[in-house]
Amino acid sequence: MKITFLGTSAGIPTKQRNVTGIAVQPYQQADWWLVDCGEGTQHQLLYTPFSLSRLTTIFITHLHGDHCYGLPGLLATRALQGGSQNLPLTLIGPAGIKPLIEGICQHTQLYLNFSLNIIEVNSVPTTLTIDQHQVDVVPMEHNITSYGYLISPPDIPGHLNATKAKALGIPPGPIYQQLKQGKRVVLDDGREVDGNDLLSPATPAPKVLIAGDNANPQQLLPWLESATLLIHESTLTEPEMHRLANTIHHSTAAAVAKAANQAKLANLILTHFSARYRNSDNQGKLTINDIRQEASEHFQGQLFLAEDWQQYTLTTEGKLLLTQPGQKPNSIPPIN
Repeated sequence: MKITFLGTSAGIPTKQRNVTGIAVQPYQQADWWLVDCGEGTQHQLLYTPFSLSRLTTIFITHLHGDHCYGLPGLLATRALQGGSQNLPLTLIGPAGIKPLIEGICQHTQLYLNFSLNIIEVNSVPTTLTIDQHQVDVVPMEHNITSYGYLISPPDIPGHLNATKAKALGIPPGPIYQQLKQGKRVVLDDGREVDGNDLLSPATPAPKVLIAGDNANPQQLLPWLESATLLIHESTLTEPEMHRLANTIHHSTAAAVAKAANQAKLANLILTHFSARYRNSDNQGKLTINDIRQEASEHFQGQLFLAEDWQQYTLTTEGKLLLTQPGQKPNSIPPIN
């Protein structure tokens, strides 16, 4: 699974960071998903290989503007660019997402020349099936209805025991591919062989929980037990949260790190940083390094702080790799 950050700023964009958007490309698929779509997301996509015509699902965590104001423009561009090549699109979000989009289409005369299926989630937890993936919608604690999405890919098929196949007199060739897929095949001598009998057991694929805005990471612990990676907002550090008298319904780096560590999570990516925290020296004021240091004091797994255009690959073995640095790419060919 590939995860590309299109925006990592909380509330407002900065010169280095756009507001929230995350592209998710499932294992061995050209199609891709989008989690949140803050203003300017389609501009960020211009510097990535992702084609809007191959976008099949958009998940909106909540209806604050920095997570959804980019939707109208992105949908309009998809209609203009893709034409008949556009795949059907599913839009998932809290109650209110449907009248929001329908109102925009009505009052701006936006015509979408592709099938748009809007799913409003009215109660959580609930489970959806998206492109053969199980997606659990998880409740967050915020000052507006907010969700997270636990993505569970299909189990990884077992390996074909070629030695056992040869012992049964099955000659190597195209038939092996059918057996790897667990199909029943008929041999030249009339024998019928079930490919499942020649496969090692399937193994669960790594799961990813992408959280929306959330003031209480501890409530995610039941879902983190089976997760390999948590992507969670880290808007502030503890001192800044105390200075603001806890009036902001967001998480601190320490709070997220403690929950992830309690769950013995292998990988944690923090994002959604307040514009207070600059990327480099801020003349003695707040920087992103303050967030990194606070989180690292409480989390023993692999910790990353997301940057715009960074791409991570989560392998089928559960290893998280940074495969593209956080800088605007010059030119990337589109995914066919």
